[in-house]
Amino acid sequence: MDDYLLGRLIASLLFIVVGSVVLFFYLKNLSDLLKAVRELNRRMPPAQVWLLLVGLLNVALTMMLPVLYSKGIFTIGWVYWLFVYGITIFVILWQFRIVYRIADSIEAEYDSRSIPIEHRPTFQTGMFMSAAKVATLIGIIPGAALFSYLANMAYLIGLVAYWVRTHKYKKELQAMGAFTGDTESAIFKDL
Repeated sequence: MDDYLLGRLIASLLFIVVGSVVLFFYLKNLSDLLKAVRELNRRMPPAQVWLLLVGLLNVALTMMLPVLYSKGIFTIGWVYWLFVYGITIFVILWQFRIVYRIADSIEAEYDSRSIPIEHRPTFQTGMFMSAAKVATLIGIIPGAALFSYLANMAYLIGLVAYWVRTHKYKKELQAMGAFTGDTESAIFKDL
């Protein structure tokens, strides 16, 4: 293997590892947020956010394709593109679903506690992030690299903003503790 391909392989693996760690903590935040919401008010199970990990397979395939193709291990065909874009479409649609369900879950939890809250908190930030992710797909059109780059920057900004907002609600819900409807102090529950 020549130095260029080896360097690309190492860079790809490093990118995948760092991206995986960041994605893990992002998804853990969303999962923990849903766990902080009472089951009655959850609009999706916390474990379903982990389905976004399927996107890592896409990243790995896309990053490794030049190496596999240059060695004759893999030929580019319609099956590959169908697989890659199928995963991409699933991940994007699932992200929209997560944003929608988390916003509704937070609102339902606050309403059940009679705590005033804005309508669908985190929804607008999440929709911005998800729409920016859709806009990144324009990069497959020749000559649209600049637009795709700008869309990727908007997506990263949206991701950070959404992460911060969901983290804030997760901390608030965890600080409130599980709502049981009784007036017994939490100090005496274990006695």
